[in-house]
Amino acid sequence: MYDAVFLSCDAIGMLARWLLMSREQLKAKYRAAKVELNRVKVRVADVSESRDKWKARAEVSRQELVAMQAEVERLTALINQAPSPQEK
Repeated sequence: MYDAVFLSCDAIGMLARWLLMSREQLKAKYRAAKVELNRVKVRVADVSESRDKWKARAEVSRQELVAMQAEVERLTALINQAPSPQEK
C-alpha cells in the first residue's frame, strides 16, 4: 500500500536530473529574454532620439517656409502697388 507513495532511488535520481535540466533551461531562456529586452530598450531609445531630432528639424523648416511665404506675399503686394513703367 505504501509502495506507490515511495519512489525508488533510480526514480528519484531521474526526477532530480529532469528538474535540474528544466531549471537550467528556464534560466537560459530567462537570460536570453533579458538580453533581448535590453537590446530592444536601446533600440527604442535610439529611434526615439532620432525621431525627436527629425521632428525638431521639420518644425524649423516649417517655420522657415511660413516666413518665406509671408515674404513672398509682401513682395508680391509691393510689386502690385508699384506704378507700372508705362504710366510714367
